Amino acid sequence: MGNICGGGTVEAGTVLDRVISQASNKDDCLLYRLANYKKGGELIDAYNSGGQVEVEKLIKEQFGVLMYNDGKGTVINRAEYLRWKFRDQQQVQIPIEASLSTQDPLSKWEDHQACWQMQYRGSLGETLLHVLILCDTKMHTRLARTLLKCFPDLAIDVVEGEEYLGASALHLAIAYFNNELVQDLVEAGANVEQAAKGSFFLPRDQQGPKPKKNTDYEGLAYLGEYPLAWAACCANESVYNLLMEHNANPDRQDTFGNMILHMVVVCDKLDMFGYALRHPRQPASNGIMNKDGLTPLTLACQLGRADVFKEMLELSAREFWRYSNITCSAYPLNALDTLLPDGRTNWNSALFIILNGTKEEHLDMLDGGIIQRLLEEKWKTFAQRQFLKRLVVLMVHLFSLSGAVYLRPIERSKSLMEMEEFQDYLRAGFEVCTILGVLSYLIIQQGEEIKNQGLVSFLKQQDPAKAIFLISNILILACIPFRLAEDKRTEEAILLFAVPGSWFLLMFFAGAVRLTGPFVTMVYSMIMGDMFTFGIIYSIVLFGFSQSFYFLYKGLPGVEKTLYSSYPTTWMALFQITLGDYNYAELSHTTYPTLAKTVFTIFMILVPILLLNMLIAMMGNTYAHVIEQSEKEWMKQWAKIVVSLERAVNQEDAKHYLQEYSIKLGPGDDPSTEQRGVMVIKSKSKTRAKQRKGAVANWKRVGKVTINELRKRGMTGEQLRRMMWDRASISTPIKIPKGIAAEVLLEAAVEQPSAAPPPGIFAGGLTAAIDVMAFQHDLDLTGGSEIGQKEIIVSDPFRDLVLSAEIDAAEEELASLAEAAVQSVTELRKEGDDKKTTVAKQLSVEDTAQLLMSDSDFLAEEPPLGHGSRARKVKSAQQRQRTENGKDDRLPLLGWIYGQDTTSASSADLDLPPPYSSLPAAPPALIKRKSTKRAKTAKANRVAPAPEIPVRPGSSGVLGEIEKKPESPDPLEPWSTREIANMNTILAWQPSDQDSM
Repeated sequence: MGNICGGGTVEAGTVLDRVISQASNKDDCLLYRLANYKKGGELIDAYNSGGQVEVEKLIKEQFGVLMYNDGKGTVINRAEYLRWKFRDQQQVQIPIEASLSTQDPLSKWEDHQACWQMQYRGSLGETLLHVLILCDTKMHTRLARTLLKCFPDLAIDVVEGEEYLGASALHLAIAYFNNELVQDLVEAGANVEQAAKGSFFLPRDQQGPKPKKNTDYEGLAYLGEYPLAWAACCANESVYNLLMEHNANPDRQDTFGNMILHMVVVCDKLDMFGYALRHPRQPASNGIMNKDGLTPLTLACQLGRADVFKEMLELSAREFWRYSNITCSAYPLNALDTLLPDGRTNWNSALFIILNGTKEEHLDMLDGGIIQRLLEEKWKTFAQRQFLKRLVVLMVHLFSLSGAVYLRPIERSKSLMEMEEFQDYLRAGFEVCTILGVLSYLIIQQGEEIKNQGLVSFLKQQDPAKAIFLISNILILACIPFRLAEDKRTEEAILLFAVPGSWFLLMFFAGAVRLTGPFVTMVYSMIMGDMFTFGIIYSIVLFGFSQSFYFLYKGLPGVEKTLYSSYPTTWMALFQITLGDYNYAELSHTTYPTLAKTVFTIFMILVPILLLNMLIAMMGNTYAHVIEQSEKEWMKQWAKIVVSLERAVNQEDAKHYLQEYSIKLGPGDDPSTEQRGVMVIKSKSKTRAKQRKGAVANWKRVGKVTINELRKRGMTGEQLRRMMWDRASISTPIKIPKGIAAEVLLEAAVEQPSAAPPPGIFAGGLTAAIDVMAFQHDLDLTGGSEIGQKEIIVSDPFRDLVLSAEIDAAEEELASLAEAAVQSVTELRKEGDDKKTTVAKQLSVEDTAQLLMSDSDFLAEEPPLGHGSRARKVKSAQQRQRTENGKDDRLPLLGWIYGQDTTSASSADLDLPPPYSSLPAAPPALIKRKSTKRAKTAKANRVAPAPEIPVRPGSSGVLGEIEKKPESPDPLEPWSTREIANMNTILAWQPSDQDSM
């Protein structure tokens, strides 16, 4: 962040550390007196002393002056920012725009809306709301929500300092997984497209004054700038859904060109990739490139995200047919293959990046699956034929080169230009064939590759064996002028290096063989890794000891005949000593024998004993590592050969080969191109039938655990859902207290029958599943709670008539109530004592049925259980209630009519009476079924039938209105479980499904 006094730059995080530690007086301001990062301040003291009411009063009365237009906000310009930045300086020198760093807010400044005044902000450029969120305690969160309720425009404020530039309260709430505050901020009007561009939110290699040209995207706080990307990187599906509901764009790119799918790859969030790619509201686009030309697939290859890479390939596949767990699918090649649809080379393809990678994850990407299938198709189409053709040409070239070397004259003084014998003519023929082979290789083969790839790409993608062979061919051509000049000595010196280098190309072909391929990789790894490291240390040691031995042997008789006669030859002498070739007796004839023997001993300990054995150990580790992954190493070496052979093919032939080993999938992103794919037939670990069974088993396991927890708490799934998500009031952030939540919610459901129940996590599906589980296992969900023991009292028709007359009800309603009252008294007098028993039984049945009614009845079109199952549940509930109460559960007839309490419970414990409806003449008949034992072969996931049930008296008004009322979508509800009506829909197999065999 830019220094607020001097305008310099500091490391990311240092300003926040200074503010938290309060090490400087420059951070003493009004904001930190209200609330600081040590979780103190006057606002906290006011909450501890007077509670939330006192804090809310304080905020409304005194905090308005700290904001623009008393909390309504205004547009701020760079002058406001400069006044805040240099607020502690008397004289300020405004920097010119050309001298600003790329991370300075002035270089990115745009006038924007703000609410909290800049002069009252902290050292980071933050507001009070930001401070409360960063403290991340329950009390600070409650204060933040209260502050936001009083001044909703605070949601648009962002941090203005360089270090955390652009971070809004929405960003911080997402980072701290504060979902409730996220919802409040979005509802208050927070900008869901706000970008956090501060230096703290950049990759590590971009935080310095001179950022790297190509970044590796690695950084603890680099989450993609936008709130939607932050939610995806934090794997917060609820917040992701909420932001999508408010029109957040998943394809919006940040400073580096990365969008949502790029960011989940960078953060290695495998689950969120498929979630964002298949989101029902707006799926993220999978083919967008960032500024480095990388798609999400190729970015996963570059960063070595093997799991994400494989998941991407599976999500992009198009399945053609399935037989049990065997599938035939096509995988798009546009970002995967090294060839584009028009035959040009795709240098940013996933295959190129994998082959150039050095991580173990890159080897895992090659092992089996789609990449291996693609390479096999390339090998069969053209690579195998090219491989054998080049191998034959090389063998002919090596044969002619060997003949030209072996047929050279024995006499060293004889001129090579003289042709006296048949051997000379035969040698000349071999030499001509060798020259023609070299020219054809350099001009035709290598020239075609340079033409197809370009010189830079040709040099960058050169194989070590091919590079050595290329140099050897150039050396052979260099022998021609020395032959014409009859400089036999120089010619032979050049030829000594060219001949072994020509044979080294066989290492290239040996890499394609499964037997020798891993060892070729092992040689390259040891030379470039172990030998290089050893050579650096060994050279340092030789530099020091070569001088010592040179001066020790100086003056020794006959030293001119030894290797110690000069400083350069002393190097070779020490190298021979390293290998064990030395004469210890010579040390006694030096000028300082004792000193010479001491230096010799030290050298032997450091080099032959220590360094040489260290080299052997390093090579042993390399060998063990390569041989452990020999199959993968051979696959990588073979893939490099296939790609190397492919680069030698011209564009037209490459396009023809691509059409041979791939199939057409449709038009590409560019209308002038087409999308190609490779067909793969493979087996999967699970069939669709196993996947369905696994899903059912998961539902059952979750249902059993949930049932046990609900039994302990004595509540239903609907009550638990409302306790998790509902608030006591819309105008206050206080949630319902846990102790009385169940009773309050039950009373609210009875008092407001016209209001539809708020949507929950499973939208009724979980409760329906629980009811089905309870039916199958005959479980008691009441748990002896107070709610389960309450009695529903039918309202008194005479009392209803009196109350309606007092509120001046309509005459038709009064007439209906009066008629109902007269009818009830007439029926009671006529029925007598026999009718009392019938009514009592009916009330007992209806009472228990209402108590044990599933909350899925509010949400599903039909109840999941039938008449018979409900009757059994009612009977079981009656027996348990009589056992617990120890009394007769029937109500006296007159007590029911006049609403008298016949139990020991007070009237306050009773639920509110439901709307009045006349009782039927007789209770509804129950369906009687014979209790038969379920067969052992019966499926465990079957559910009870769900025929239509007659509406129960006293509850039809409540249930009917709730069923007709549509539910409003819950923005924090996961998309995968929204609008699930009941368990029958979840478990039923639709007739249109094409089940696997």
